[in-house]
Amino acid sequence: GVHDDTAALQDTIFAAFNATIDVHVPGWHNEPVGPAICLEPGEYLITDTLNFTHSFAKPSGCAPSIRALGSAAIRMDSSASHAPRDLLSVPNAFHWSATGVTFIGGRDQLFLGNNNTDEAMIKIAGCTFHSSTGSAIRTQKPTPGQKGSSTWPADQPLRNRGTFSTQITVRDCKFIGCNQVLVNWG
Repeated sequence: GVHDDTAALQDTIFAAFNATIDVHVPGWHNEPVGPAICLEPGEYLITDTLNFTHSFAKPSGCAPSIRALGSAAIRMDSSASHAPRDLLSVPNAFHWSATGVTFIGGRDQLFLGNNNTDEAMIKIAGCTFHSSTGSAIRTQKPTPGQKGSSTWPADQPLRNRGTFSTQITVRDCKFIGCNQVLVNWG
């Protein structure tokens, strides 16, 4: 909580992505299986957004979940030199969860998205959200997909991106001094 933990946490996120594998489920599609990010008890100071972005080299690109092992808090540095930023940005939250983590400060504390239309599930349980200047939880606003880009194959019909039909479960959480609790564009 005294030193900047941003780089170490970001490296942990990338390592979890690299350990994720796709398991073929007959009659279904590939299901990503990988480790969750487990935070040891303590306070983690960050100065920039933790990006749960995927590598296009990985087939699934699904973000690893995050959970606390005991009392763990992620706090955005609120000094004058650091403008409010989102704490966690998870643009590909397909089967994703946050469990038992305390989020302190920042603009949007969880910024979540995916372009799945019918099977995405996000679970947030036992978390505490404290003092966000934006939303504690915000989903990605729908935007047009770019046909033929690395994120949208040219042979697929053009669709909007966002958190369509995403099932979000928020259970046993506390919201203290947040500007807004949930903004859902889905």
